[in-house]
Amino acid sequence: MIWQDYLDPAQVIGGFATGLALLAILVGYFQILTSRRIAQESEAQQSYNEYLKLCIQYPQLSSTAVAVKALGFSDLASEISKETVESEQYVWFASYMLNACEKILLAV
Repeated sequence: MIWQDYLDPAQVIGGFATGLALLAILVGYFQILTSRRIAQESEAQQSYNEYLKLCIQYPQLSSTAVAVKALGFSDLASEISKETVESEQYVWFASYMLNACEKILLAV
């Protein structure tokens, strides 16, 4: 009856609204992906900056060759197995470095 005149325009408007809703969902999805990537990059940069600060604070731990000389290790592997305070420091330093590298790889 009267409503049949409006049926075709209503279907067009409904289809248009559905298309806009799908577009909004896609835009939201890409915004979430972008914000997640930016957060990962920021965390990786922060971890690397902290690692560099540790390198400056503990230069004797920043390189295996320097650690062997500075800490008086004859062989790094055997010293780590002795579980001295110095070897524990080196192991934790290396663990922090590996964690920072993992965050960088995930961000890239």
